[in-house]
Order: sequence, then C-alpha cells, then structure tokens
Amino acid sequence: MEDLTLHYVKATTLPDAWYLCLRELVKYGYKYEVQHGSYVSEQRLDLDHITLLITHPHARPLEPIIPAWYNVPPPVAPGFIEEYADNYWLSDRKEPGELHTYGERLLSKVDQFDHFVKVLSKTPNTNQAILQFAEPTDCLQTDPPCVRHIDMKVKDGRLIFYPYFR
Repeated sequence: MEDLTLHYVKATTLPDAWYLCLRELVKYGYKYEVQHGSYVSEQRLDLDHITLLITHPHARPLEPIIPAWYNVPPPVAPGFIEEYADNYWLSDRKEPGELHTYGERLLSKVDQFDHFVKVLSKTPNTNQAILQFAEPTDCLQTDPPCVRHIDMKVKDGRLIFYPYFR
C-alpha cells in the first residue's frame, strides 16, 4: 500500500489559495470514478490530504478572477461566496425542499457561533471549540453536507479554523 501524500499550500488570499490548490491537484492528483452519492460515474481528481494557510483571508474579492483569454468559466459568479455565507452559513433559514443548510445546522438547535465566541473569549486555550455540522442520519442522504466540522483554535491572538470536508 502506498503512503498518503500530504500537501501544504501557503496562500495570501482565498483566490490565491484556489489557484495554488488547482496547481497541486493537476500536478499530484489521482483520478477516480464516483460510485455512490452525487455525480455517480463522473471522473474526479483528488488529493489524499491538503493543508492551507491563508494569510489574508479577509481580502476581497473572495472569488478568483479568471481572465477572459483563459476561455474557462469562473468557479463561481462575483459576490456568490458572500451571498452563500449570508444565506447558508449565517442564517438558520431553510427553504422548502432543502435537506439542510449549514446555518440551520449551526444555529437552530444551539447557536454554536454565539456559544464558541463566549468560550474562546474567556478561555482561548481550549481544545473543545468545534462547530458541528454532521448528524448520524446524514449517511442516509444522497447529498449530505460537505463540511463535517470546523475545529477552532486561538493562537497568538488569531482565530484559526481547521475545517474537515467529506
């Protein structure tokens, strides 16, 4: 069995991270065919593990700008990331027909944001600040949430996120 390959990307902004991750994926990714869940029978490129450090995550724009001469569509429309955050991360609203939203998972039963702001403000050296999205019944869904949890730490006065994606 081959060893897992670990990749590390240090980026300045979110768009910079996107480009650098694509480079890693094209250079080192492996192909596989999706056999279950969303996009069955499609080919995907994947990496075993990638860690990102984004030094200026607040810089705008959040989405990459793709020059027209590349003749490649951008991954998302301008403003999409902020709109998605407002509607799906920072709101517990769930539209009819939606199985879940991240905001509904974060805010409806317990306001995890509010709770952990208080916890980290009082005790920044905790290892128990983890935003939970996963529920046991997710295994029965065709399209469960991609983000499973986000571990949070405070180091040198800065909040650091360690998200885990399925």
